Amino acid sequence: MGGSIAGPLRLPELDDEAIAEFEDNAGEIRPSRSDALLAQLARGEVVDSRVFFDVLDAEESERRFFELAPDGRLTPPDEVTLRYAVARFGDRLLPLLERWAVGGEGTRLLASWGSERAAAALARGGDDRRAVPMVGKIMATDAFEVDDLIPAAPEAIFDAWISPDGHATMTGAEASGGSEVGASFSAWGGYITGTHVELTRPSAIVQEWRTSSFPEDAGPSRVEISLAATNGGTRVSIRHSEIPEGQGVNYEQGWTTHYFDPMKKHFG
Repeated sequence: MGGSIAGPLRLPELDDEAIAEFEDNAGEIRPSRSDALLAQLARGEVVDSRVFFDVLDAEESERRFFELAPDGRLTPPDEVTLRYAVARFGDRLLPLLERWAVGGEGTRLLASWGSERAAAALARGGDDRRAVPMVGKIMATDAFEVDDLIPAAPEAIFDAWISPDGHATMTGAEASGGSEVGASFSAWGGYITGTHVELTRPSAIVQEWRTSSFPEDAGPSRVEISLAATNGGTRVSIRHSEIPEGQGVNYEQGWTTHYFDPMKKHFG
């Protein structure tokens, strides 16, 4: 499998090993994840590429991929997902590969295959996880990671984070919504809204997350919260990605000002 088109881009020969690598990393499919994904698709939202391939079976994902990727409704892939897609679709990817993949964590891999667009994006954006310009209808996005030590057990932080009352108490701002996978939530008086994508008590929370400051045509960002017990409490690590370009710096500071600082006071 593989091939070339006019220009420098050449796809490598990838086979079942790349598919197995993706499946080993993707994790088991949960009905709740499937329901949440199908709801996103029905609402016309941008969906996470890794979750898309993990949740949908081969036939359904192939049918929907070539409908959604050209319109920018699948997030740019990481390297594992990109290799998986090339192994699955081969040369059929070529007409849309750069438009789909440039701007994601797979940008560096795509550049190594000879993509001039990917190489140019890396040159403009530096780290392929941060604010890499994209082409087509897919928006450029920002990403960052922040962490801090909170003086509480992971269980206490996890339960407060997903509970409307607990969230409001630890941040000092109004919150509402559900506490299960697929449930929507709001925080800070409705400024933040989103959906719980994965909940693994007491160690991990994954959310689709947006604010009222997002452009109307922007999809949700992705927030991955890791809670690790350590001396003195819990190390809370947040990876925030797929943020509309230029807004990342505001939210990076916001996690400290509006979450870590009030959480230390609340749990201290």
